[in-house]
Amino acid sequence: MRLLITNFGTRGDFEPFFALAGELEAHQHEPIFAIPESAVSMLKQSGFRYAVIAADDPELRDKINLSWSTNADAYEASGRMAEEFSILQSYLPAALKELTNLSSTVSLLVSGPAQPLARIVHETTGIPFVSIQVSHFGGNGGPAIREAGDKLVNPFRRKIGLPPVKDPFTTGANSPQLALYAMSRHLRPRPATWPSHYQITGFFFSDPAYHPPPELTSFLKAGAPPVVVTLGSMPHQSPEVLLSIILEALTLSESRALIQGFDIPTGGLRDNATVCGVGYLPHSWLFRFASCVVTHGGAGTAAAVFRSGVPGVFIPHSEIYDQRYWSQLAYEYGCTVPAIPLQKLDATTLAHAIMQCKEDRVLRKNAVDLGIKIRSERGVDTARQMIETMIASFGLS
Repeated sequence: MRLLITNFGTRGDFEPFFALAGELEAHQHEPIFAIPESAVSMLKQSGFRYAVIAADDPELRDKINLSWSTNADAYEASGRMAEEFSILQSYLPAALKELTNLSSTVSLLVSGPAQPLARIVHETTGIPFVSIQVSHFGGNGGPAIREAGDKLVNPFRRKIGLPPVKDPFTTGANSPQLALYAMSRHLRPRPATWPSHYQITGFFFSDPAYHPPPELTSFLKAGAPPVVVTLGSMPHQSPEVLLSIILEALTLSESRALIQGFDIPTGGLRDNATVCGVGYLPHSWLFRFASCVVTHGGAGTAAAVFRSGVPGVFIPHSEIYDQRYWSQLAYEYGCTVPAIPLQKLDATTLAHAIMQCKEDRVLRKNAVDLGIKIRSERGVDTARQMIETMIASFGLS
């Protein structure tokens, strides 16, 4: 079966779909990605086939992300968010045309919630459609993102003769045929009120082969398990200040550390033998060596923390994102300390959180227990089987 997978966003928005594509490919299916131009480098690294649908503007995307992460009231600032989203309207017609054309060459369309055009393609062409949510358990987005999504997507839907949908970036992006939630029932059971075609699969993971460079291997062997600091690919208003806070917290907590991002050269940082900078590498490999993980708490990274069995310090960048949601679930489970919002982060608070993660036996045991449960799930395998069952019901294979 040939199928088209589409989404928008940063690395965290695509990696779960890489895991699913790998599972489908291993079972003789042919996944092809329909992506914005900004995702080309990621797709080249993944090795999957892809086609570009309409040019996007990475600088504009980063500007919006930065605005949301640096304004504490952005969750309520519906007018400002809607204004920022309105700039994206010019991309919709060309992207819809190209996505529709690509869909005519495949048997199935699979989409994440950041691609509101997938449901439109299904409604206008009848192609079988599977939606996949990775960032919430079926609830609505915040009021600002609901209004912004409504102002971006629904005028376009009306223009092409389709009725508006509620919450175009959350439940409004779901398929009426099969809506998969790539999350764990161990964090929140499937709600009894869900429609029958809403299903929880477990998180999507891939375990790519990885061979660390000699300097990283040497660092890991040189001392106690390090704190891993990974704050995602979202831009920061003052990365130098943020890095300074992190380094001071590591000193106060007497921690060795691996830090992703910040353009730190691999192998060291300012001649600091206790801190090693690393670029992108698989979290499935990295987190197993950690004493704890300091993270923004995006869906994919949070899932990897839960799977690893080590506790985390969550630093959500904004109320708008799923980061606050995952940090709250982790805290309720007892495998992390209370979240520290980015806007309130300081070295002393972060140092105390790191020390608690390293020393609190109950917290560490809870993290280990959750890791065992998460590792028992096979999210991509479950999703593939559900997709194959749906396709078979249409007489396809």
